[in-house]
Amino acid sequence: MAVLGTQVKREEIKVALFEMAPNKVPGVDGLHAAFFKSQWEVVGDSVCSMIQRIFNGAPIEPELNRTSIVLIPKVPNPKFITEFRHISLCPVLYRLVTRVVVNRLKGVLKYVIAPNQVSFVLGRCITDNIIIAQECIHTMQNCKRKYGWMAIKVDLEKAYDRLRWDFVEDTLSDLGVPNLGIVSVKLSMRRHVNRSVLQQSNQYWMIIAYIQAIEGLGKYLGFPILHGRVSANDFQFIIDKVRQRLSGWNAKFLTTTARVTLAKAVLVAIPNYCMQIVMVPVSICKEIKRLVRMFIWGGSDEQRNTPLVGWKSVCQPITSARLGLRRLKRNNDAFMIKLGFNLVAKENEFWLGPLIRHKIDNSVVDLECLACEMVDGHGEWKWGAFRHFISSEAVAVIAGIRPPYEEAGAAICIWR
Repeated sequence: MAVLGTQVKREEIKVALFEMAPNKVPGVDGLHAAFFKSQWEVVGDSVCSMIQRIFNGAPIEPELNRTSIVLIPKVPNPKFITEFRHISLCPVLYRLVTRVVVNRLKGVLKYVIAPNQVSFVLGRCITDNIIIAQECIHTMQNCKRKYGWMAIKVDLEKAYDRLRWDFVEDTLSDLGVPNLGIVSVKLSMRRHVNRSVLQQSNQYWMIIAYIQAIEGLGKYLGFPILHGRVSANDFQFIIDKVRQRLSGWNAKFLTTTARVTLAKAVLVAIPNYCMQIVMVPVSICKEIKRLVRMFIWGGSDEQRNTPLVGWKSVCQPITSARLGLRRLKRNNDAFMIKLGFNLVAKENEFWLGPLIRHKIDNSVVDLECLACEMVDGHGEWKWGAFRHFISSEAVAVIAGIRPPYEEAGAAICIWR
């Protein structure tokens, strides 16, 4: 906590500025972060002096606190204010103040926030809660006790504008945050108090209703809660998202380079969120591949064009003079490997452990093991050393890789 109370240094401000996206939406002054980066030698002293004065208690200038709020509809024909997503276009210098605060808080949040709160904390992932919910439903489904279980799904609205700032200040004080750190956090919040466009009502209603039993629990954090036998139909919403994106694009008016860029940045990335949680059915991956391939070569469901290059060549790296698209199945496997590694490696911080670590035997996994230790004195792989904890397909892949040798350099542990 002591770092939160220290004076803001010039280097700290510079690091925060250069972390910003160069051409992200500007504020009302029309200046991007790229301007301040390119002219840092000229404006650096004045910027640092102003930021330091603010952290020392000086009031923020009104022009610096001017914010444009843009409402973007979430649905085709919005009727309620909750159907809009608001984006605040703040000046770069105001965002620089909040960026310095964020960088300082990053190092202490994990010590003061409970492990079951996984959003916006460095090193934690929101998908952990989805896995926990899915594991609870799976346990309830297989429960053979005389009395069953009941799950209640409660939707909580965001309450950012319903916080009492004196409560926030008292909470920070109880956590041991120094006075300067408290002032910094309050500065980062002040815009929402002074410049709020949408006011929340002060009246509250409590609706008492009966609880209705349903077959499914719908979605949780954007992912359907699966129960019973899982089929490809449960993942049809991923295909629908890809088709929805394609419906707004006309491949005929885009160059091949533009279509490839959209496919890599948008279409192939759509299933990534779900792939971090479960193994997506192969049929879903194949359908997405078909849609992406059809879009890249300018085709459609009504008119199919002949691909000029095989899909295997398209998915080769750019360094091999190919397009560099990712194979969805391998991408899903990589996410599952990452999840499995976290379960084994993060025994003290990964809070999924107490619930599902009993399903994993980590006694055969040595995270400190080096590849050179898996080679015998004759330069051949020690097949018996790792054949029992990897699949036969992985063994076949390793068989095609040359074992490490002294001339290749020192071995390192890739897990660390």
